[in-house]
Formats: sequence, structure tokens, C-alpha cells
Amino acid sequence: MTMGEGGAWTLTEADGDTITVAADGSWTKTERDGDTVSVQPDGSWTKTEHDGDSVTVKPDGSYNQVEHDGKADKPDTPDVPAKPNAEAANPVSPVQPTKKLG
Repeated sequence: MTMGEGGAWTLTEADGDTITVAADGSWTKTERDGDTVSVQPDGSWTKTEHDGDSVTVKPDGSYNQVEHDGKADKPDTPDVPAKPNAEAANPVSPVQPTKKLG
């Protein structure tokens, strides 16, 4: 794990996934298979899977989703990364998706 200014931190998990948290609590998780999740300071978030499927959730919970298999189930909210120590910035909790747009 590496620490940066203002409590920012980066951690590579045992499975190869990498989590980066900025001082403002926004964070990105990049999984070994290429899936990524990015959460902004306002709790809005985007998840992009290695197969091209994606979901974007706005601060109000409304969301857009692209699923190549035609299934468009309500997306799962990403898990908040565990804070590695007391000096590390707190990761922002992602907004729960509530209403599909379009």
C-alpha cells in the first residue's frame, strides 16, 4: 500500500485488483480482468466491465445501463473498499441505483 497527500492511498489486493482513493474520498477499483468502478465525491459512479457492459449512476440514483445480452437488471451497488489505516481517506459510499433512465 502507498499513501499520498491528504490521506490518499493506493492498494493492490492479493487477487491483483487495485484500489485508488483520493483525498476527497473518490475512488477507483480496477480488477485484474479489466472491470473498473469509479466513484465520484458526490457518490455518483460508473462501472465498466471488460465485455463492454456498463452502468452510470447519477447522484440522484437515476441510472443508464448498457447490457449486451439484453438483460437489464437493476445494477448492484459496488462495495466500499475497506480503509487500510486511520490516516487513510474514507472512501465515498456509492449512491444506490433507484430509477432507470430512458
